[in-house]
Amino acid sequence: MINMNKFDGSCGERDSSLDTMKFFLVVGMIVAHALQILCRPMPGFISYFSTFINTITFSGFIYVFGQTTYYAYIRKPKELVGKKMLKTAVKLLIGYYISAFSYRLLINHTINPLVYIRTFTLLDIAGYSEFLLSFALLIPVCYVLHEDLYQMKSRGHLIWGG
Repeated sequence: MINMNKFDGSCGERDSSLDTMKFFLVVGMIVAHALQILCRPMPGFISYFSTFINTITFSGFIYVFGQTTYYAYIRKPKELVGKKMLKTAVKLLIGYYISAFSYRLLINHTINPLVYIRTFTLLDIAGYSEFLLSFALLIPVCYVLHEDLYQMKSRGHLIWGG
């Protein structure tokens, strides 16, 4: 069980159920993207199946992201987690750029520098990567709103986490 009262940065045992859920979501995402990339044009059933998997995995990632953000950051005082939040946002942004540039090169088959500049400046969001960007941008939002979220949760006005 996770110790909700311990704020020293180590809150007891890790919630393995979230890790297990992330594993299955990643497997689902890989299957859906593999179908989209390898089965062109996609027959009707495969298209519906891929869309179904994408819908489930994206929704699942939103849920897991919210839970892990709560456990890792929101339930702890801001001064203890600010640097960790910044590191997480930077890692997610780097992941986005790796995924986006890979998409441009391997799926779009483009070497046009203007496309990469537009991707880098976020004027054009690459496929298969947008969720990483949304999570990278949500972390700073949670940092800015941390005190409000922390207070709302402590008063019982926010139903989030355990």
